[in-house]
Parts: sequence; C-alpha cells; structure tokens
Amino acid sequence: MPKSKDRRNLKRIAWESGIIVKDADSGRLHKGMLYNFNSEGLYFECDAPLRSGSRVSVIIEKLPDAPNSEVYQAKVKWSEEIIAPVVMYHYGIGAIYSKI
Repeated sequence: MPKSKDRRNLKRIAWESGIIVKDADSGRLHKGMLYNFNSEGLYFECDAPLRSGSRVSVIIEKLPDAPNSEVYQAKVKWSEEIIAPVVMYHYGIGAIYSKI
C-alpha cells in the first residue's frame, strides 16, 4: 500500500485480528483483518471496495482485555485498493466509529 500522510488525531494501537464486516445497507458480509485502531476509528483490510460514507458493523474476533468478540458501528471514510504482488485482502479501509 502506498505511504500516505497520517491524518489521525490520536496515536493508533497496532493490533491484528480477524474480522467480519457487515455492510449496513446491503447486508453483505465480508471477511477481513483489523490492523490498528484508536478511540476514534480503525483501519482494516478486506476484499470489498466499500464506498466512502458506507455504514458498517465490524465484528472483531479478539481485542486486548476483551474475552469475547466485540461489535463496532462505523462509517467508512476512505477505501483504497492495495497494489502489491501478494496481498491477503485487496482493499485498505479507514473508518470512524458511529451510531447506526
């Protein structure tokens, strides 16, 4: 993924966990991987090119100090195709927490 300027206001916490992303409008489910988060939002990768403004539910399999999976409501801020010879998922997505 190309390096871009980090626009976050807060430091992010690096954390890898499997996730399931549910598009609130279509109801479609997508597998993916969480890579980092903070109190404002999260960055994950999946194979769906989610549109900016899309509302999603992100089910995170494991978080620090959480015994069970957690569900977060978020709004997609940006989605960018990952151009690399070998990738696990094809799109990087930045989202902010919201109420759906």
